[in-house]
Amino acid sequence: MMRDMGTSLSVISKGLGHENLKTTQIYLSSIDTEDVVKANRKMIGKIMRE
Repeated sequence: MMRDMGTSLSVISKGLGHENLKTTQIYLSSIDTEDVVKANRKMIGKIMRE
């Protein structure tokens, strides 16, 4: 989500604890944004029901 909001790769990398930007690029390239959105909605729905 941070990537989609325009956050710089270096900030995302630091937040994830990666020492190398290439590691972050690999992770981000393998993530389907729509899958993340669906997972977040599911989690938020569960939290809101509790």
